Amino acid sequence: MAMDNEHNQSSSELNGWDGLIMVSVNQLNTALAKAHEQTDSQPLMLETIITPGQTWFRSYGVVGAPLLAVGSTAGSAASASLSRVLSEAVELIMSKNSGVPVRSVMQVSKPSRDALLRADFLLAEREGTYRPDGLVVLSDVPAADYHLIRDGQDDTLMAARYAQALRSINDSLMSLGRQQYNSPLFANASFKLTVVKPIIYSEELVLYFSFSQAIRDTLRSAVPTTPVHRVEHDKNHSFMVQVRMATKRVPGDAESEWLLNLPYIIYPYQTLRAGQWQPISEEIYQMIFLPRLSLPDAITVRAEPLDVIKDINPIITVVQRGSVRYPMQVAMTHPAGVSLIGDVRGTLQREAGVWFYKSPPVLPASSVTPDDDSKTVPLAVLKAGDLVPVNIDIAQIDGGGASASAAFLIFNMTPTHFLRLGKVQGKLQLSLCFINKNDVEEVVDSADIEWTVLAGNGSVSQEGLYTPGTDLRGCSAILAVESDNRRWYWAVAVLPPLAVDQLVDLQ
Repeated sequence: MAMDNEHNQSSSELNGWDGLIMVSVNQLNTALAKAHEQTDSQPLMLETIITPGQTWFRSYGVVGAPLLAVGSTAGSAASASLSRVLSEAVELIMSKNSGVPVRSVMQVSKPSRDALLRADFLLAEREGTYRPDGLVVLSDVPAADYHLIRDGQDDTLMAARYAQALRSINDSLMSLGRQQYNSPLFANASFKLTVVKPIIYSEELVLYFSFSQAIRDTLRSAVPTTPVHRVEHDKNHSFMVQVRMATKRVPGDAESEWLLNLPYIIYPYQTLRAGQWQPISEEIYQMIFLPRLSLPDAITVRAEPLDVIKDINPIITVVQRGSVRYPMQVAMTHPAGVSLIGDVRGTLQREAGVWFYKSPPVLPASSVTPDDDSKTVPLAVLKAGDLVPVNIDIAQIDGGGASASAAFLIFNMTPTHFLRLGKVQGKLQLSLCFINKNDVEEVVDSADIEWTVLAGNGSVSQEGLYTPGTDLRGCSAILAVESDNRRWYWAVAVLPPLAVDQLVDLQ
């Protein structure tokens, strides 16, 4: 009877949760960061919709494991962040015009520096889940504050795109990582985190966990007065304390003992090997970790001095006439070193430390005359004077022994054709196509095509086989014009520095 009263009292003090774990905030942050240094980065391809059926964002790169960092403020204002390092990124904006069966790349960015992708949030707003697939996630409702920080600049729009794209592949910027062992005990279990401040101790992170779907009461801001049982522990590593937890909450699992790993304190890690530990018969409600650890360095983001790394992003952008402003990310030593070179049509502007390219005004209607007799939809424009389909502005950074360039492709008319991408003998094959007035796709004979490299130093054979170059960080823009004495029949392909299979997959 006394034991039943003790259990009921403990359940009440746990506000309906099945158990809790406590750990010093400082020591947990140290352990998480130490363990994070040993995690591997993974290749990542993400795509998200900007405008349904019209515009997409796609990114290729390498992303690091998530790092949880808990703030020192206790109570309802307790906060935390989840960070990932994003490196080797190639970021694309793609679009698809009405009636055209393929997508085209409109913008390419390839930052030279790593970025820190981070979500900031209040712990009180989040409940977490141990998903059956092994992923441990915090709720992303309400939305966290997302940041993509590179070169000291915070791009919240790009951060939101990455957050959306991660959700599309069943991942989340609110993910705490993936369990190496999927404990059936914790499948679909939930948890809640809060920070408390005992009178004589430093701040403690409290993890409440539940194996059921019962509704919990609001968590208390004070330390719950729960029974503390002695827990065996084994310091196998300088940054790790392993502790087992026994439970009788799940029928048929009364003999199960699960290992908890401090750096992944909320992830049940792997089954206990027989004979390694003495059984604990009681339920464990509280575990206190006191590892003695040196403080780690901050999460590492690869960076080089600005006088070594100079770049402009986006590298290539398709722009529309009409005095439209396009923001640029410029990494350099001297802001005065940016200029437009060559036969300049647009202008550069700088406001509050941000550079913009401003496209030239719209051409007079009299200089752009559609031909009703053209074979394509949209209609081709008649050739007249010095009018060409595309003009090019080049922005350049000079000085300090290094330079970087970015190209702005100014479309003077709507493309009549499109370029299909394929793979032939390991190389990228460009095929010039169009939709005729009977809504049938036709392919232009390669002998009737004039190829021009607008930007970069890639090359194209007469048969349409593409060889990438090295200028513009491996990007090229290719103009294909079908021979016609009267009209402009044309298309442009912006080709980022990707493998052939990845380029083909873009469409």
